[in-house]
Amino acid sequence: GRLTVGETLQFSNSCKVPGSSEHSSAPEMVELALEGLGLSHVKDTYVGNEQIRGVSGGQRRRVTLGEMTTFTTPLLLGDEISTGLDTASTVDIMRILSFTARVTNRIAVISLLQPSPEAVALFDEIILLG
Repeated sequence: GRLTVGETLQFSNSCKVPGSSEHSSAPEMVELALEGLGLSHVKDTYVGNEQIRGVSGGQRRRVTLGEMTTFTTPLLLGDEISTGLDTASTVDIMRILSFTARVTNRIAVISLLQPSPEAVALFDEIILLG
């Protein structure tokens, strides 16, 4: 099926929040995610795949982050979320996750391979694995 960016976030929210279709804040959460991730202008654009042209790769990654942030859980987990992104996009996404974690009082656990100094500076705590 084809879903737009907005429909994808609405669907994600309805799957993860019991009764969210009737919950009055669900549309607000989706709108906040769209605005916070800089996706409002592509809200009605298909996400796309190999056959259907859609949003850019960076925007697609932001849609995935939106799926993570449109529902309330105490923990946000992200594994190698910067793979395939340039430094600026990675730092931008890290800022978004950091802001989201702070305002929603959640913990974000993120793994990155070879992060830039700018991305590292956005972490409150770092664990290095060798």
